[in-house]
Amino acid sequence: MIRLKAFVLFGLLGSALLVAEGGKFTVDIDRDGKEEKLLWSSIGSDQLGEYFAIDLFDDDGTLLWRGSRQKRITNPDLYSALHTGVSLPQLFFDIDSDGHYDLLAPEHQSDVSPTLFRRLSWIDFEFQKRPSRALMGSGSEGSRFSWTKPRNAFGTWVSGFGKVDGDLVEADVTSYEGEGSFSCGVALLRFDYKGADVVRWVKPLSSPAQNSEERSSRYQTKLNNSILLNLNLSIRYTRAALNKLKRSRERVKVWVVVDEYREQSVERENIASSETVVDPNKNVYIHYVPYTRNGFKPKDDRRYPVSIMITSARDNYRDNILDCSPVNPRERWDIDALKDSTLEYDCRLIGY
Repeated sequence: MIRLKAFVLFGLLGSALLVAEGGKFTVDIDRDGKEEKLLWSSIGSDQLGEYFAIDLFDDDGTLLWRGSRQKRITNPDLYSALHTGVSLPQLFFDIDSDGHYDLLAPEHQSDVSPTLFRRLSWIDFEFQKRPSRALMGSGSEGSRFSWTKPRNAFGTWVSGFGKVDGDLVEADVTSYEGEGSFSCGVALLRFDYKGADVVRWVKPLSSPAQNSEERSSRYQTKLNNSILLNLNLSIRYTRAALNKLKRSRERVKVWVVVDEYREQSVERENIASSETVVDPNKNVYIHYVPYTRNGFKPKDDRRYPVSIMITSARDNYRDNILDCSPVNPRERWDIDALKDSTLEYDCRLIGY
């Protein structure tokens, strides 16, 4: 079971002290000189992982907001630590200087791609959902980051948030250019209504080998226990399907399963698999597919066909509303044939 890891943010935000320790933020969101508390705590687990709900309390203990207790990842104020990735609150901060505090958490992510941050804004005594965006690098020498929807899996982006000091926020930064070439660093950011400027680099971008032998070792271990795929999926939806997904606030799940064949017979099913959950109209990049058996090694005399399923991200497969198929079906769906390629899919509502 995945457990919440404690972290600490501290500093002075205007005249308001902002602290997060473990599963708690304390901040004066109404600027009356008294601190409110936002807590997130476990509400149980299932075979996918552990789920967390948020509660916001006034300085006198009055409950201002009670988050959803339904264990559905489509609930905007539910957080979780699942095998597909961890989505827990990282920052409670007025990121666009509009006077409203924003609660940021990364979306579930199991591959190397730009980090999308979920955003809830505290407005008129309630949390209101804002669109998920990535904080992508731009400007000369990485001097600027802007909120945007990433177009592909490459570039430089903020991958996490650390401590707060006044109007400055420390952020982890990742840069990936493909072929396993990536670097990491830490920047001190000052936010504005469109993004953030880099005030200075606490740790300049460098490769994992330069930055941290341990991090490089963990990444290499992950690759050794996975099939490197580097597959891009471009997904298109009919208008009816897209409208239905948006009305129901539904997301899309991409399943990748690899089997082992000896000639024309199945030797082992599901030797590797991955799940990726994305917003509609977002393309998918699958960097690697983890093995389901420890110590598995592919054999030269075997074939490894790939199965790809795209469904709506409901709790049960029987609730799926999408019928998706490849635009140009391939004769070969083996790992070697799909590696470093792009596939296009069309999705429509089932029955239409």
